[in-house]
Amino acid sequence: PLRMEPPSAGDATLALKLLAEEEEEQAKALDIVQDSIDGPEQQQAFHTWRIVMANWSTLQRTDPLRLRAAIREGIPNMFRGHVWMTLSGASTLELHNKGVYNKLLTMEDSAHVPTISRDITRTFPRHQLFRDRGGAGQRALFNVLRAYAVYNPSVGYCQGMGFIACLFLIYLPEESCFWLMVALLRSYDLQGLFGEEMARFSVVMGVYHALLRKHAAKAAQQLEEQGTLPSMFASQWFITIFTSNFPLDVVVRVWDAFLSEGWAAVYRVAVALLLVAEPRIMGEDLEGILGVMKALPQEVDASSLMTQAAALKIKRAHVQEMEAALEPAVEEER
Repeated sequence: PLRMEPPSAGDATLALKLLAEEEEEQAKALDIVQDSIDGPEQQQAFHTWRIVMANWSTLQRTDPLRLRAAIREGIPNMFRGHVWMTLSGASTLELHNKGVYNKLLTMEDSAHVPTISRDITRTFPRHQLFRDRGGAGQRALFNVLRAYAVYNPSVGYCQGMGFIACLFLIYLPEESCFWLMVALLRSYDLQGLFGEEMARFSVVMGVYHALLRKHAAKAAQQLEEQGTLPSMFASQWFITIFTSNFPLDVVVRVWDAFLSEGWAAVYRVAVALLLVAEPRIMGEDLEGILGVMKALPQEVDASSLMTQAAALKIKRAHVQEMEAALEPAVEEER
């Protein structure tokens, strides 16, 4: 079996140092990019993030609230891949495990390969990177998913992983995408949403239902009166962290917040979505409510949604307490 070296305390510092050096080397190129950016808002965001990237480790240590605020405003596309790798710890994993990904690609196929091959043509089919059958995007997606199934056979593969890998490949090279998948499933409690048992799913839906009762009471009551379970419309929101049915501009803003703040950010967005839908579901029956919720992803504005979500008083510590309280009951039911 492959031996993956655990990261040491100094690896994160080294990864950030290398990132800073890379950004310094790219300064001239970024000056050219800045000249091509239209509009004062885009110019200001670019300028802000050049400062953030140059002072990343200092901001993490001395002013994390400023860093969080910048991330909540949205990470510019040209920096997004670097920032996601750093926030998740994937840059450290990749740095410390050179050659592991390429070795995984040469190992015996996982039993999941036929399913992966079938699913990749149905994942992000309208995005230019993935729409060509057998094209570079689909080959990279296949490699990442196959490598992960070999690397972590206890999870293997499920379809929701494909949407997430597609998102990562838009912003990252293939090998970096793989290590971001590793970091995600290891450190962000996603592993329990994949695999045959999906052990974490009932916990997540239970927490969401409780948060709706507290922060969107009117909408929650309407759902209950019409016999509408949140899982009827929100399952894919959580399993794929919104990647399977929301526009890319919404998805990336959610992922910026998720990788920075954890599951509390996901719950905030999910509650905010029901608050957005609330006026339209009042007076509707079950079928009408599900129709509204099905159409909702294509109708929300990313900036407005994230502002509304950030205003909700849903803290990480509280979410973790709620999840911990639900886990024994869910385990007993299983």
